Amino acid sequence: MLSKTTAMFAAVSNDFVYLYVNDAYAGQWNKQPEDLIGKPVKEILGIEGFENSLDSFVDAIGGETVNYEAEFSVGQRTVVLETRLEPFFGIAGSAQKSDGFYIFSCDVTGKRVSQQALSLILASAPGRICLVDRNYQITYANRRFHEDYYHDGALTGVDIQNVISDKLWESAKPNIDRAFHGSFVRYQEVFEDHNHVTTNVMVYLIPDRAKDPRVVHGVYCLIFDEAELELGRRRLRRRQRNVDLALQGQMVGIWEVDPDRPDWLLGEHIEKILGLPRGQLQDSQSLTFKRIHPDDLPGVLRNRQMNLRSGTMYVNEFRMEDHAGEYRWMRSIGRSELDAAGKMIYLAGTIADINELKTAELLAAEQVRHRDSFLSMLSHELRNPVAAIKYALDVFQQPTAQPIDLPDKFENSIGIISRQTNIISRLLKDLLNVNRIKSNEILFEDASVSLVKLVQEIAEISAPRFAQKNQIFVFQCEPNEFIISGDDVRLHQVFVNLLDNASKYSPENTEVTLHCSVDSETGDFVAVVSDQGQGIKTKSQRSIFELFFQEDPALDRATGGLGVGLYLVKRIVEAHSGKVTVISPGAKGGSDFEVRLPVERSCPMSETHKNNTTTLRQLVLVEDNDDSRVALSLALSARNFDVQTFVDGETAALKLPLLRPDVALIDIGLPRMDGITLVKELRQHDELKDTLLIALTGYGQDHEHDAIMAAGFDHHLVKPLDLDDLFQIVSEHFA
Repeated sequence: MLSKTTAMFAAVSNDFVYLYVNDAYAGQWNKQPEDLIGKPVKEILGIEGFENSLDSFVDAIGGETVNYEAEFSVGQRTVVLETRLEPFFGIAGSAQKSDGFYIFSCDVTGKRVSQQALSLILASAPGRICLVDRNYQITYANRRFHEDYYHDGALTGVDIQNVISDKLWESAKPNIDRAFHGSFVRYQEVFEDHNHVTTNVMVYLIPDRAKDPRVVHGVYCLIFDEAELELGRRRLRRRQRNVDLALQGQMVGIWEVDPDRPDWLLGEHIEKILGLPRGQLQDSQSLTFKRIHPDDLPGVLRNRQMNLRSGTMYVNEFRMEDHAGEYRWMRSIGRSELDAAGKMIYLAGTIADINELKTAELLAAEQVRHRDSFLSMLSHELRNPVAAIKYALDVFQQPTAQPIDLPDKFENSIGIISRQTNIISRLLKDLLNVNRIKSNEILFEDASVSLVKLVQEIAEISAPRFAQKNQIFVFQCEPNEFIISGDDVRLHQVFVNLLDNASKYSPENTEVTLHCSVDSETGDFVAVVSDQGQGIKTKSQRSIFELFFQEDPALDRATGGLGVGLYLVKRIVEAHSGKVTVISPGAKGGSDFEVRLPVERSCPMSETHKNNTTTLRQLVLVEDNDDSRVALSLALSARNFDVQTFVDGETAALKLPLLRPDVALIDIGLPRMDGITLVKELRQHDELKDTLLIALTGYGQDHEHDAIMAAGFDHHLVKPLDLDDLFQIVSEHFA
């Protein structure tokens, strides 16, 4: 019988272990009765719930009947149980200490929530509110009532006639008695508070009925100042006027959903925003949703459903059909409130017409897409001429059987052209990656960099600039080589930028020094650029490496820049685990910029030279750009490849199976048959199963790389081709 009752019942031993539980008690914890019997109470109630009940449990074991109320966590819910503990004694048990206790529990979560909600409402109400019982004692008073009418402690249990004057009690008592007989009473009064300040008030007396509607066990007294009521009315009218003005300007509207009516939505404001006649939506959710664009409706419903489960705020942007049959963009912001059981009790929000804003946003996104497409196409078109220059220069830089004896000035010029071409090639690679341009990210490559060789080349490039300005440039560097893992192009930017700044801010006939050494304590490579220029103020030295910072930019715009150079210097150096600092005594005192970079190893200069030649291998180059094809063919021949070229895909498809080359370099944008189609054709021939097929293209974004590799290529290289990378791939493949 106990197992089937809806009341929650359990028996617990004096060592807090369940001896018996009925179905209702086990169900409260989402368990079966057999899951609880023999289990410690603490394991079911949880640590916090057990601690909340422990004192009551101890009293019950001591033989007392205990009544208490406590909160417990059940899954994601918090429940409030009203519990009675009754001790039980065995035959041989002591009358002083029980053998255990019975638990009788009732879930009062809903009642507690209702009480809390009522207290919250009454506490935030604008008037003074109290509840009076049949003995005229106050059983509840909100904060406003307490503050204005009583300052001698808690009001609970205080007679209301002790709070107000005798004169007021004479008129209040008969009205309260009328309310106790079931009448709703309203009357005006001149009220005097404890400071003898009088105000005109409106008093409302409302019967508080028990479960039996015929019985009134209390009266709510609501007291409102006339001045406050008028102020509230004015605020309400002003708020309504503001809402009307917002609606007239199609700025924002309000909507509200009644959870107890399945197809009810307060839609008057939505009608105004859409220009619909009043009542056309009939306050119907289904009619309102029919005006949402079919492509947007699933997302709106999905977000709304998620909000109903979580009770969090959500934002939806969608298109709605207006009175003219055109779709306009709307933004709806809403939030729901849930009760303790997770059921929605309120859902409301705002809706705004954002059509102009959204249209501009979509237009801007389309312009960005066109810009990105243009940048990608531009970088691709620039790659062919840069590649041709790079390949032609490589011929001069490779060892040959009959060395070419060029004058020093020609060799220096070739070296400068080569270095600057590498920089342009690298910048084109950055330009191609438009996503990184948009997010202001810098691309870094990781390779072994010879620091001394790097600064020597930069010194050679920079020397003519100092001579043109009648400045003295001094370069000093230790003979040993220092190797760092990093990006030579980015490090090139660091030193060129520092030397350019030194020249820019130094007068004629002054000295600029680039001094390189190794720190004997840390082993760091240290490069210092020193000048005798205008110097940097002490307060500016803390900000000199910040983006867009310029010291006194208005004084001399001829030397000013954008304030980006030193910011890039700092980012690049720190990306190489280094540090850059500045020291300057101030105006006219010159500046010292110090760059510290961690060195991996040092070695004699001769060790850094590589022999980038390979054993003779047959290579086919399929490239339609004449200059690129000829220049790359010469460069590959200088690397000891036996090169044969084709200018279109169809010819290559016929010839390659007959030639059976070791390596095939194939451009993607070919006439008559593109590179993707060509490689799929070549993969059908068993004769080419051992041929290394490498794509060579000006397009290098992720989705393009994936498509190229999926077509059947072994590798994907981006123009202009780095011949060292090709040499490495071929060497590893045929090792």
